[in-house]
Amino acid sequence: MSSIILGGSIIILTLPLLLGSFYALPSADDFSNANDVYNFLQNHNSFIAACKMTWSTYLTWQGTFTGCFFIYFFRPFEMMGLIGLRLFLCLNVVLLLGSILWFGHHLTKNLFGLKSRNCLLLFELVLVFVSFMVCRGGQEIFYWYTGACVYTMPISLTFCCFAFYLRFLWEKKSRINMIVLCILAFMTSGGVLQTTAILCYGMLTAWGCYFYTHKNRDGILAGVPFMAALAGALINALAPGNFVRHSNIEEGIHIFRAIKNVFLLTISWVKGILMWDLWLYLMILCVMLGLYMVKKHVTRDRKHYPIAFFVIFFVGMMISLFPVCLGYGGDSLAPRNVYICDLYLGVGGAVCALEFGGWLGQEKGYLISKEGFFLTFICVMLIFFKTGEYGKLFEEAAGKTFYQLRSGEIKSCSEEWLIILDEIENSEEKNVVVEIPEIPGTILKTPGLSEDESWWVNQAVAQYYGKDTVAIRAKENNK
Repeated sequence: MSSIILGGSIIILTLPLLLGSFYALPSADDFSNANDVYNFLQNHNSFIAACKMTWSTYLTWQGTFTGCFFIYFFRPFEMMGLIGLRLFLCLNVVLLLGSILWFGHHLTKNLFGLKSRNCLLLFELVLVFVSFMVCRGGQEIFYWYTGACVYTMPISLTFCCFAFYLRFLWEKKSRINMIVLCILAFMTSGGVLQTTAILCYGMLTAWGCYFYTHKNRDGILAGVPFMAALAGALINALAPGNFVRHSNIEEGIHIFRAIKNVFLLTISWVKGILMWDLWLYLMILCVMLGLYMVKKHVTRDRKHYPIAFFVIFFVGMMISLFPVCLGYGGDSLAPRNVYICDLYLGVGGAVCALEFGGWLGQEKGYLISKEGFFLTFICVMLIFFKTGEYGKLFEEAAGKTFYQLRSGEIKSCSEEWLIILDEIENSEEKNVVVEIPEIPGTILKTPGLSEDESWWVNQAVAQYYGKDTVAIRAKENNK
């Protein structure tokens, strides 16, 4: 019965994002990317055209070779229209969910020796809750095709890599598994560099934990998949396009300023999470879960030091921020980068809290019974609702989607923008100006059109629909 409740809770957390995906719209880069690959499609099939366009982007804009290939190859909006785009974004949510569950399964099984299905599902529920309900910046992660290809799918692949690597290290070593894992790690490193940094750092940490107890040829060979990820990361980071794009932002590469900004952002983030009651409640829950369920044989076979875990955790945060601070030359983050930071803090913090609880239980003897754990769980939930923190559940991704689906705002926003795009597409004029009503702001990523016909998004939309110029104007009665 408990397994059904926990599994059902995971499904309930996912449903709003799946439903919201069926109101998604093409946005900004989705139009310009479609225009870019169009010329290659005149003389090549989809695969060759995607490869050529990815190479062109690699030389002139950015090194995310896997993410760019996904963008130019799948093209659901161009091939199947809105239904294709929406099915793709729905699949994007399912892929992220599946990768989180797979990661949670192998993490708890191989590092913490968990056998109980209920305990496993509860920890996975925490990970899904963090990913879908807590992390900020979900708009560009779940409701944007370009964001899904360059950010979300590499995040999902990173979780898959971690799960596969843990399984490979502690369960099933074979030549075929090694080859598949190396290919997967190399492909995954072709996403956004922030995620790539986390991938390489996480695989290096896992390899280090394994090598600590296997100081032999087997331990050395176990690092080959990490080397594959590192090779892909270097190819990604050293792309000529990264330097071309950076030169449009500022002159020169300012490494020391980037390091300074990394420290400032990390300190700011740590202060933020210490004041973030919801995050603290989740960490308390994971500590209690560790006290209750982490098995003694794991800590006997592999020494766990909580301080080392937390140091590794915060160093990883800084490493993941470095490419962003270096590339953009500042100390501010785009919403998609904020989501990755929050996800790292949430998932990484949950793992560290689980380890800390296990260490307290197995090394210091502070064990709790099943009844004690559930009593603590109920107390945490009562405090959570008593302090009014539950209202924040409707501020991000799944919670905000649920609230705006229920209010009808998402449906209204999607329908209004579809009318505008249809008017642009079907207009007989070459210079199109569309008067628009007041459209409710929602979590959906909208096309991004403005009143300025020279704005790059307006130009991309005009080119996509075969117009000379496109602009929007507010209707007179809305001014």
